[in-house]
This record gives sequence, structure tokens and C-alpha cells, in this order.
Amino acid sequence: MKKAKGNLRFLSHILVFSLCLIIAVAATFAWYNRSTLASVGTAGKLTYSQSGNVSGEGCQLKTYIGTDNDGEITYDKELTDIHALTTQPGAVNYFRTVITDVSTSGNGSSLSVYLENLKYSTAMNGNVNVGLTAPEKTYKPVNSQQICLEDNIVIERNGEITVDWFIELSASYSSSAGEIQLGNMHIVYN
Repeated sequence: MKKAKGNLRFLSHILVFSLCLIIAVAATFAWYNRSTLASVGTAGKLTYSQSGNVSGEGCQLKTYIGTDNDGEITYDKELTDIHALTTQPGAVNYFRTVITDVSTSGNGSSLSVYLENLKYSTAMNGNVNVGLTAPEKTYKPVNSQQICLEDNIVIERNGEITVDWFIELSASYSSSAGEIQLGNMHIVYN
């Protein structure tokens, strides 16, 4: 009985090994071309023929101040120069930046949007936050005077894209109010 089980076990090991060998050989050679049209010594070449003609020249930038009307944000006043805002802890100040490609040639624009020279008192360090709601959603504390609001934006020729963003003073800020000075908005061409 023991000898029969041993022979059966040995036979099953040989069968499993043979099956694995057949599968490995078949899988290895399955990708070879079986057609008689293929000639020896030739191979297909992988080529890429897309032309990269994206720049950022010819874009215009406008930023609008948002007003919260019971949960609906309306953007009506254009931000034309450095803007100072007095904000309360937990208050959110909304903005919309509209970037328009007005170029007459090319395939569109690739750019990034920056807010430069953002100023606030040193007591507010770690309490000023910036966030985006469109085209993507992000939220982060401000730790420098130059903030990249959105990067790698691609706009089609004569197209337009909207970047909705906000600045918030943390609710945990100990003073009752703080003043934040928004610097200049500018775009950087990628």
C-alpha cells in the first residue's frame, strides 16, 4: 500500500513538472510571428510623430473677487491691483482667475498660475491657507510669499480656463481679525 502511494506520488510529480514545462514553452514561443510573409532580419519600428507646438504666449489673465450668497458664489468685481482684505478667523475669501488664450497661431498654451507677494502679519504664520475648488481640489497652508495656485494648465487655442481658489484664515487663529495683502497674479509659460 505504501509503495503504491509512493509510486502514485512520484508519477503525479512528473506529470505536474511536464505540464509546467509544456505551458512555459508554449507561452514563450506564442508571440512569434507564424506568417510566411515575415522575412528574416526585419522588424517593425516604433515611431512617434506628434509635433509639440504648445507655448504660452498670447494668454490674458483676469481675477475676480467672489461673494458668498447663501452658499452660491458670485464673481462680479475684477481684482485690478494689489488687494488688501480684512478677514475673520474661519472666514473664506473667494476668487476666480480666468485665463484666455488669444493667440493667433500655435496649438494652444501650457502654463502655471502664481500669486506673488502675498503678505500678512507674522502673528498669522501657519494660520493662512489657500485652496482650489476648480479645476482640481487642493487645500494647503501658505508658507511663502509666492504660491503656485495651479500648474500644468493646458488651454486649447482661443480657449479659456477658470481657476477658482480661496484664501482662509484658520478658525483657530487667536486674534479676532487679520489683514492679508494679495500680491500680483501672473502666469508662467511651461
